[in-house]
Amino acid sequence: MYLLLADFILITHFLIIAFIVGMCGAVVLGRLLQWQWIYNYQLRMAHLLAIAVVAVQAISGGVCSLTHAEGYLRVIGGQELYTRTFIQHWLEHIVFIDAPLLLLSVVYVLVALAVIYAWLQDRHRFQLRSA
Repeated sequence: MYLLLADFILITHFLIIAFIVGMCGAVVLGRLLQWQWIYNYQLRMAHLLAIAVVAVQAISGGVCSLTHAEGYLRVIGGQELYTRTFIQHWLEHIVFIDAPLLLLSVVYVLVALAVIYAWLQDRHRFQLRSA
């Protein structure tokens, strides 16, 4: 059961990364192709908050809580931390990049700044929707 939960966390981690990266591309393309959905305030705020959390964790030197939780579940599930299941084999190559922490931190902060810049440029076009 613990290993299944760990795989679920890994998939969730991947989906969050896909959301952050995908939205960066969608905003750029959306401006060029005049997609109106990229101006959805809630969507853009979720994107801004997601990359802000990543950037703050990187700057502070903290370990991602999803990475920590996944590792913990694998250990208490009886799996060595660095052995891989089928799901891990495919997703960990995408989720975990083998690069120096300083380089990753700089990239995260630059992406966060780009997202903030795009958000500030587009803020007058956001479409607010009532709940």
